[in-house]
Amino acid sequence: MKIKFTKHTLKLILPAGKATPASVGPSLGQYGINLMNFCKEFNEKSNFFTGEVRVKIILFENKTYTLKINSLSTSRLILNYLKVSK
Repeated sequence: MKIKFTKHTLKLILPAGKATPASVGPSLGQYGINLMNFCKEFNEKSNFFTGEVRVKIILFENKTYTLKINSLSTSRLILNYLKVSK
């Protein structure tokens, strides 16, 4: 069994199904992640969501990652619906 050691954990808010290398490049490029593969995987997994989603990206030392996608919090959804900033 091979143990993967976590290097970084990132939390982002991205538009569901619409990630592009330009939109995630500044956040992920510095960690050596293949942006095209990330965008393709994210867009496939988040395609059934609408609007924005919360993404937790766990980066490992061997430049692999795991994605966890969740919808926005209720309070954030309400603020977005009312078009009110914090």
